[in-house]
Formats: sequence, structure tokens, C-alpha cells
Amino acid sequence: MQYQNNEPIYLQIIHDFKSKIVSGAYPPGSKVLPVRECAIAYAVNPNTMQKALSILEQEGLVYTKRTAGRFISEDAGRIARLKEEMVSVYVKRLVSEMRSFGISDEVILTSVREELKRNVDGSTSCK
Repeated sequence: MQYQNNEPIYLQIIHDFKSKIVSGAYPPGSKVLPVRECAIAYAVNPNTMQKALSILEQEGLVYTKRTAGRFISEDAGRIARLKEEMVSVYVKRLVSEMRSFGISDEVILTSVREELKRNVDGSTSCK
């Protein structure tokens, strides 16, 4: 993962986890690697990883089984709400940026529809 300098690393890790939960890359109920292994995978300090995972746990996206470790939430409603929140953030950002370029709402809507038609299969690329 390549980190940006304008946002704390733990927040970037949280965003990555959320994206992977929503996309299904981290399926509900799947085991999360131990903190040290996660830290190695994300190339960060274990304290940074612990902070990110603790926040994800507070948000109900990860839970701990006492002797078994951490797992991705199985709460389908919570995951659906997360997906809605993420969609809302991206759409607001897109609309705001396009409007700042002076692009009309009609053109924005037409452009989104055309893009959806070009990408009918809905596939995305992942690393």
C-alpha cells in the first residue's frame, strides 16, 4: 500500500480495510491476521496497526473472539450501511468536483450513465 502524506496512516489503513470489507475481499466472518502479521503486510509499526484495528472494532466492522483472534463482522446490515456511506462520500465528492469545474448536473448525470454503459460488467481492478 502506498501512503499519502496528507492523512494519518492508521486512517488510510482503516479506509483500505473498509474498502476490502465492502468489496468482499475480506468476507464476513473471515479471520483477520494477527496484529504483527497485519503490520508486516501493511509495512507499518504494530502500534499503528493496533490503533486501526481497534477503531474498526469500535465501529463494529471487526470483532474479537477471546482466544481465536479478530474476525470481520458478520452483520450484513452494518456492512450494507458502510457501503451506503462509502457510496455517498464518493458521489458527493464527484458531484462537488464536477460542479467546481462548471459542469452542469445534466452533463454529470449523462456522463455517469455513459460510463455505466461502457462498464456493464461492473468489474473493477484490484491489486
